[in-house]
Amino acid sequence: YVRIIPSNRRALLIPAARGGASLTGGPPEISWDTTYSDGLFALCVAQAKAALALAGPNSRVAAILFVQGEAESQGFTSTSVYSAAFSTLINALRTQIPNCANAAVVIGSMVQSWVDTVANGRNIAVSHELVSSRLDRSAYVLGPYGNGDVHYTASEARVLGGRMLDAFVKA
Repeated sequence: YVRIIPSNRRALLIPAARGGASLTGGPPEISWDTTYSDGLFALCVAQAKAALALAGPNSRVAAILFVQGEAESQGFTSTSVYSAAFSTLINALRTQIPNCANAAVVIGSMVQSWVDTVANGRNIAVSHELVSSRLDRSAYVLGPYGNGDVHYTASEARVLGGRMLDAFVKA
């Protein structure tokens, strides 16, 4: 990304991920549920606000990058419930983080070879595609097929990252 922005701009990464996180339940420390005042959503909003304040005037969130769904893939969360929770999360991020209303949303796929091995993986992958098709300035990006593990290898993650950057530029 830093290669495509003007030289007088800075890029900030605001990490808010946590392994084993869920959109549809779980304790606050591993949940993106927007109703928790002490969950990942609240942490993400607070970290984004702090980063924007430090970055100074005219700062904005250019993109929300998301690769998530493994926790729900191992359960029984329906496509409709997950899609609704995901849409709620993205809309809440866009409204509660200053200068984020027009941020692109790029959803990276879970490892496809792993998705094929878990009970609910396909439903969650379909949810990612549905949500990206319903939101303005959003895209769903397929990563490499993978090796059957829940996580991408470093080289696979770099491929997914490159594809997510391409989707961001087009969004």
